[in-house]
Amino acid sequence: MKRISLFGILALAIAACTSQKPNQGTTTEKPIVVTTSTNENLAQGKVLFENNCGKCHDLPSVTSFNDEKWKSVVDWMAPKAKLTAQQADMVYSYISNSN
Repeated sequence: MKRISLFGILALAIAACTSQKPNQGTTTEKPIVVTTSTNENLAQGKVLFENNCGKCHDLPSVTSFNDEKWKSVVDWMAPKAKLTAQQADMVYSYISNSN
């Protein structure tokens, strides 16, 4: 009897911990609209890369790594450079479009 009760509690705990998707039809959030062009974002990414990343160390060439490695480098270094998520995305876009 204890096994059945324990199993039931365990099953309920697992069911309670599973993620549930919110109802797609009730969201009121507006989509984010990017107002700058791609070229402007790339130019801003270059400036951010040169000014923020270059503060602490010599900048590697954008061809030093492949896109996958650059993504991990940007993700690792962005908080250290105090970049917002949007700024980090601009830096990564600049690098990935330049290598």
